[in-house]
Amino acid sequence: MWLKIIGGLIATVIFVVVAGIIAFQNAVKELERPAISDCATTAVTPCDGSFSGSAGTLDYRLIKPEGNGTPKAMLVMLHGSGISGPTQEWFSQGQLQSLATKESIVVVLPSAGGEHKGWQDYENPNHPLSQEVPDQLPVLLEMIDNLSSDYGFDRRNVALSGYSNGGTMSMRMACEADTPFAAVGTYGSPTTTRLLNDGCAHPTPVMLNHGTKDGTNKFEGGYGTFLWRETREYEGYPLQPTLSAAQTVDFWRSTKGCTREAKITTLPDNNPKDGTVTHLHSYSNCISNLPVVQAVVENGAHTIPGDRPFPFIVDLILTGRHSMDYSGHEVFWAFAKGFIQG
Repeated sequence: MWLKIIGGLIATVIFVVVAGIIAFQNAVKELERPAISDCATTAVTPCDGSFSGSAGTLDYRLIKPEGNGTPKAMLVMLHGSGISGPTQEWFSQGQLQSLATKESIVVVLPSAGGEHKGWQDYENPNHPLSQEVPDQLPVLLEMIDNLSSDYGFDRRNVALSGYSNGGTMSMRMACEADTPFAAVGTYGSPTTTRLLNDGCAHPTPVMLNHGTKDGTNKFEGGYGTFLWRETREYEGYPLQPTLSAAQTVDFWRSTKGCTREAKITTLPDNNPKDGTVTHLHSYSNCISNLPVVQAVVENGAHTIPGDRPFPFIVDLILTGRHSMDYSGHEVFWAFAKGFIQG
C-alpha cells in the first residue's frame, strides 16, 4: 500500500515538473514581440530599425520623445538572455516611453539576435554555448556612435543599462570601450572573473540593482536555480558559478578608489503588498569623484523594479518577489543624468 502511495507521489512530482517545463517554454515563446513601424520611414515612436556597419548588423527598437523637442541624451538598454530589445521594451509597460518624453532622451534597445539571443559577456567563457555567441561589442559601439551623431552628441551623452546578461555586457562595454560612457546601470547582473582580472579602463559612475532572493544570478553568488534545483551544467557541460553582488560592488569600488563605508538610505515602500523594500548603498567618497550605488532589493527576484511581472508560470518557477515600489528605469536615469555632458 505504502509503495503505491509513494509511487503515486513520485509520478505526480514528475508530471508537475514536466508540465512546468513545458509551460515555462510556452510562456517564454509568448514573450516574442513582432516588429512595428520602420524607423527609416516613420516618425512614430517606438519604432524598429536596423544598423549595418563594418563590424556587423544589429536590429534595435528606438523610443523617441513625443513632440518636437531635440533629444539631449541617450539611454542604451541591453536585454536579458533569450529575449530581445522589443520584449525588454514591452516589459517596461510604457515606462521607457514616459521617461524618453519626460527627460528628452532617446532610448535604444538593441537585439542580440542569433540562435541564443544573448550577449557575449564572458561570464562562462569556456562553455561551448558561450563560444557560439558572437562578440557584438564592436557593432554595438558602432551603432551607438552612429545613432548619437544623428542627434549631435557623443558617448559622454550616452548611459548604458542592462538586465541580467545585458547588464553584465554593459559593464564589459563600459570598461573595454575606447572612450567612456556617462554612466552604467544593471539589474540582477554580476561582474565576471575576466573583468576582475583585466580591470576597467574607465572609472564610470555605476548603479547596481540586485534582489536578495534572485535565483538566477544569486545575490550571494554561486549557481542559479531552476525548478528549485541548482543549475551546475547546461547541455552536459559545466557552468561557472556567478560572482556575488558584493564582489561586483567591490570591483567597481576598487576601480574608483572608493572606501568601504557606504551611506545607506531607504526608498519609499510605495507598494507594501509586494513584500520588498529597497536600500541604496552609496559609495560617494571616491578618489575619482564618480560614485558607486548598490540598490539592494530585500526579497527581490531576478526582475527590474516596476516592470511588467513575468507570466504566472515563469514567476512561479523563479524565486523572490517582484518589486513594484518604483520604476528601476527612472531611478537609474535620475542617477545617470547627473553625469551627462553638454
